[in-house]
Amino acid sequence: MLGRDARKWLVWVGLLASGWPLGDARSAGVSHLYVTWIGAEPDKGASAWYIKRHVDPQAIFQTAPEGYLFESGTVFDAPQGHYRRIQNASTLETLLRDYPSSDPIIAKLGLLMHDIEINIWQPKRFPESIVIESRVKEIGTAYGDKGIPMSCFIAFFDGVESWLRAGRTNADLIPRPSACIPVQGQNDAAHSAGMSQRMPR
Repeated sequence: MLGRDARKWLVWVGLLASGWPLGDARSAGVSHLYVTWIGAEPDKGASAWYIKRHVDPQAIFQTAPEGYLFESGTVFDAPQGHYRRIQNASTLETLLRDYPSSDPIIAKLGLLMHDIEINIWQPKRFPESIVIESRVKEIGTAYGDKGIPMSCFIAFFDGVESWLRAGRTNADLIPRPSACIPVQGQNDAAHSAGMSQRMPR
């Protein structure tokens, strides 16, 4: 069975072969809408948080199943998007290239996402990387294949920011936001029910 990275690579190759447009959809006049595939990766969450808190406070997020081809919105953390993980940079790092920050905590968060997403085969450089990755995995397990809602990701990384500013390393000191507690039978508004188009197999 193909792993997550291999599946994303195959979809990326398919997008290139089909001539599907890549990049930032805001240039086409679509504003404040940011779209991505459903998932539970720390880099996706950190990127959504950075967009909402430091790029576009009016950002609205929608998610769709893996393989969906977006026709509107700014795509991030998906092969179709300009802001995505590449060989030597996480999605957050690609965002920081276009929307830099002088805040050392933001720079640290970029290093942590690089450590989690790019430094896959080597021991982690930072203890904080292990903590964040384990906490996100814990939250993701609670949501299962529905993925972590963007509202949860943003609330969680608000806590991560405070945790980093305080210089803490204890995982228990990262709060579990109420937005990250699944409610039985309740669908998160960030998941768009109408998005079902997938890449041809």
